[in-house]
Amino acid sequence: MKLKNLYQEWRKQLNQSHSKRKQLHQVEELKQYTEGIISVLRKGGDKPVDVEESVNRAFNNYKLKLSDRRISCSINIGESVDYVKCDKRFFITVIMNLIDNSIYWLDTVYKEPKMIYLKATRTNDVVTIIFADNGPGFKDDISELIRPFFSRKSDGIGIGLYLVDTIMLKYGKFEIITDNEEKSELGIPSEIDGAIVKLVFNKNQA
Repeated sequence: MKLKNLYQEWRKQLNQSHSKRKQLHQVEELKQYTEGIISVLRKGGDKPVDVEESVNRAFNNYKLKLSDRRISCSINIGESVDYVKCDKRFFITVIMNLIDNSIYWLDTVYKEPKMIYLKATRTNDVVTIIFADNGPGFKDDISELIRPFFSRKSDGIGIGLYLVDTIMLKYGKFEIITDNEEKSELGIPSEIDGAIVKLVFNKNQA
């Protein structure tokens, strides 16, 4: 979606809103996200990014939230996974958006333990990152989930997964896993039965 169309959709959403406070919140949140989108559309500074270090930095940014909610995190970076060639800011932004999404939806379920799972592998020079949790999972088609302003969060405006998809279009592809057979093939533990996504980086990014 072009940025011009994004703003047109945003104005439409605001016109339909009945709360001025909510409008102001949407304006500020949209401003932050669209600044990131604009940066993505420009040529970024693609350099080798240390996958493990960047993943850990993204999780450390949520250390307090994860601890307060007693969400356990399992991070498994394969020995053959060292770097991906991309903009480090974009890489960390993608992981942080996925963590934030998981935290929100894990807050809506009553189960112990609450878990977030990340696994990175390299096969045939293709780096793949699996990100999953044991929350309620996705209830909508992927085309809806990555559409701007589509959100089932009570206070969300639906930009997070759109931004993730936009960034991954630059470096590879973003997939949502719903097939149990594929989940098994990916080696995802059976207790991780919520939302599952896959970030696949192009060969020239590995």
